[in-house]
Amino acid sequence: PFHTRLDSENASAFALLETWDQTPTFENMFKEETLRIAARRQWMREYIAQHVIDLKQGFIMMWNGDRDPLVHEYRNLGIELHVLNETRFNRAFSPPFARAVPIDQRMGVNSIMRPTLPTAEIWSIREPW
Repeated sequence: PFHTRLDSENASAFALLETWDQTPTFENMFKEETLRIAARRQWMREYIAQHVIDLKQGFIMMWNGDRDPLVHEYRNLGIELHVLNETRFNRAFSPPFARAVPIDQRMGVNSIMRPTLPTAEIWSIREPW
């Protein structure tokens, strides 16, 4: 397990986001340059803070190459472990993203009564732990 103390006020991270092509410019939202700069800076501050939160705690998994790393199977090695147990091991991975019924992509409807998630691998579904 690890717990980091990453700093969200990181000059290098701000410099990287200044040149990143995915950082919004807010040109269509604000006419004044000072407002665009302030909104962009606030967006970067929030983006970095969320990144820091995502990386604060977790487990580092090691793989010795004798099996498929994408198969997430807990192995009890007969050693008493105080932190990483089978429950925490399984929660370290995203829950299965299974669908009972295939989604008809021609139906452009997504409602709160019957929500669907996109099939692209852009979601990171996690359980609280």
